[in-house]
Formats: sequence, structure tokens, C-alpha cells
Amino acid sequence: MPHAGNKPTKEPPLPGVLTKRTMTVKELATYTGLKVQRIYSLTHTRAIPFIKIRRTVIFDYVEIDKWLNDRRHPAVEGSVNS
Repeated sequence: MPHAGNKPTKEPPLPGVLTKRTMTVKELATYTGLKVQRIYSLTHTRAIPFIKIRRTVIFDYVEIDKWLNDRRHPAVEGSVNS
């Protein structure tokens, strides 16, 4: 029996079961910690991958994760002050 206060683990999706693949601007803001206005600015300049259907802008999780990873800067060993 789990201890009180432990969060239940989320089961991975079953093979072949469709899961949500896209997110809204607000969901992306929560996901990345960026402000909504900054996300709109990035879409306006086409600096971030997005999908536009009429006036609705959505983002693909896979493309956003790749975009974020492409901007990752590796840590430099010995750069932390002791």
C-alpha cells in the first residue's frame, strides 16, 4: 500500500492508444516557463515551430522538444565556484 503523501505514478499510454500530441500557447507557456507574449513573438518571427489552423496557433510536443534541445548549452566542467 502506498504511503500517504506519495503521488500515484502515471501509467504510460498503451500501444496504439492516441494521446495528445499538441498544445496551445498557454500550455506551451506552462511547459517552457516562457510568457505567452514571448511565444507569440517567437511565432510572429517564425523562430519557433508552430501549426496555424485559421487563427488558432498550436505546437507539436515533439517539435518543441527538438527545438528546445537544439538550443541547449552544455555545462562546462570546472565552471562552478567552489
